[in-house]
Amino acid sequence: MSTERENRTMSEERNNLMDYTDKVCVVTGSASGIGRAVCELLIAQGAVVYGLDCNEYLPHGMAQFIHTDLSDKASIDHAFTLLPEHIHCFFGVAGLSGAKTDWWTTFTVNFSANKYITETYLEKRMKEGDAIAYVTSTGGLLWEKMAERIPCRNGLLHLGRDGRFYEKGRAQKWRGHHGLFAFQAGDELLHQ
Repeated sequence: MSTERENRTMSEERNNLMDYTDKVCVVTGSASGIGRAVCELLIAQGAVVYGLDCNEYLPHGMAQFIHTDLSDKASIDHAFTLLPEHIHCFFGVAGLSGAKTDWWTTFTVNFSANKYITETYLEKRMKEGDAIAYVTSTGGLLWEKMAERIPCRNGLLHLGRDGRFYEKGRAQKWRGHHGLFAFQAGDELLHQ
């Protein structure tokens, strides 16, 4: 049975989890859905929020909205020139279903952009105790069931893992394929 002191300590710890006062938080996919909700919650908790998205959304209290196309490395690089040097929390929420985009764009936004941002910027701008959260769907869990229908699966996964996805020409042979395949591949890689 918990004592009153233990209960109070657990309650304080839970409250600290939601204390974002003056914490610099970067949210991709900030203009809609879960990303938008994350921004609103962080602002309400006192965070200094920077929203990255290709669609503008600047709610009251957001420090800055930065137009960012996560399928374009130069756009990501530009966004990070506008962000503070120290980032306390990064929320990688941007994602495409692939229903209206080709596979390259879907895979790049859903996986490659997060990998690139983490390795190029977050490793240098975050300290011990800071946090990274990637929000993905369960779509990647269906990938194995569809693997036999996707002849490029192994090549696609290797392309995502080797970290050179943004290099010109690396993804040309898969351009034009339906984005749903990339949606599942990106989710699978993020779940690994």
